[in-house]
Amino acid sequence: MKRFFFALFLAFASLSALGQSLTPAQRVTIRDSINVETAPAVVAARAIRDDYAISDWCNSPSATDAWIASVSGKALFEAMDITKYDSLTAGKRDSWSLMLSNVPLDMGRNKLRSAVVDVWGSTDSVSVLQAMREKATNCQMYLGGTSKTTNTVTGLDRIWSGTVSGNDMSAILNYQGN
Repeated sequence: MKRFFFALFLAFASLSALGQSLTPAQRVTIRDSINVETAPAVVAARAIRDDYAISDWCNSPSATDAWIASVSGKALFEAMDITKYDSLTAGKRDSWSLMLSNVPLDMGRNKLRSAVVDVWGSTDSVSVLQAMREKATNCQMYLGGTSKTTNTVTGLDRIWSGTVSGNDMSAILNYQGN
């Protein structure tokens, strides 16, 4: 009996999580995009309705760089050139320390990327900003976002940063809403 209630709880939780993470409009966007996707892996998976293969493809990286929504202090520290840090003014070092102490940071925010340029300067900020990006997933590309450039570094500020499971994909592809 406990197993039944546990299984029921897990099923409800997974449906509930899908409902919280994707709006009906986003489900329709993903469903419609999958139905017209021409990537060979998706075409083959769609032909046999392999929702898990489709979700794997959706969660795989696209070719588009996106700003990391939750940058750790470790990532910020590893992105900086410690020898150049030593030559920063005391105020710039304090500013960088303040950023490090307020992690995680959403690099999709203009003010944070501008602070990187302010601390590191026009030339040295490029490598730090480049390290603050990752590849958006194919599913995130369907849902879009705003392309934002700071200095010479561009990334997508995604409107959704989740992933979809095979069960989520089944619910999305079966979704009847418009």
